[in-house]
Amino acid sequence: MAARRLAPGGWLTLIQRSARLPECLAGLDGRLGSISVLPLSARAGRVPETMILRARKDGRAPFRLLAPLVTHDGTRHESDAESHAPFICDVLRNAAPLPWVD
Repeated sequence: MAARRLAPGGWLTLIQRSARLPECLAGLDGRLGSISVLPLSARAGRVPETMILRARKDGRAPFRLLAPLVTHDGTRHESDAESHAPFICDVLRNAAPLPWVD
């Protein structure tokens, strides 16, 4: 359905639970390609529970599973202070671009 709303060469970006990746890929319906998946891990060493999926209308690049992006510093939440990684704070607070490897 999303492909109908995209201009030729347009990008679809989804943020979804990682467990829903099979459904998301099935829903691309062959009309969207150049798929990249960026897993988001709360802390280093944890299983990514969230992902960002990007796909391009009429894209033909091969599927890419990127290395997980770790969003917090440290191994656990130590206090009420913010513990996001500095570049994530910049994304959240200052609308900096999310580091995406293409």
